[in-house]
Amino acid sequence: MTTGCDIIIIAKMHRSGGDAVLAACDADVLGKTLKDGDMNVTVSEGFFGSMEVSEEDLKIMLGQASNMNLFGEKTIAIAADAGFVDPDNAMMIDGIPHVQIYLL
Repeated sequence: MTTGCDIIIIAKMHRSGGDAVLAACDADVLGKTLKDGDMNVTVSEGFFGSMEVSEEDLKIMLGQASNMNLFGEKTIAIAADAGFVDPDNAMMIDGIPHVQIYLL
């Protein structure tokens, strides 16, 4: 759970067999439908959850995931700080950065 001074990130870990898929986004992106040309992506509570996590909690979750679906500048900056992604490699969808990371 976050405190008032924490960056608010929404995250949910999906587990199936030995795989763990982390869905995380900036709180202000949750619930939005992002459009880019013919592509529409809804950052839904059903997939991304509603649990607020701190930067430290997100870094722990990143370390537990076998793949990640991340939206938002703050979320991706935390993943970059933890060594999982170069933010320059994020794709932009409707002005919001997005990355998918698969660890093999």
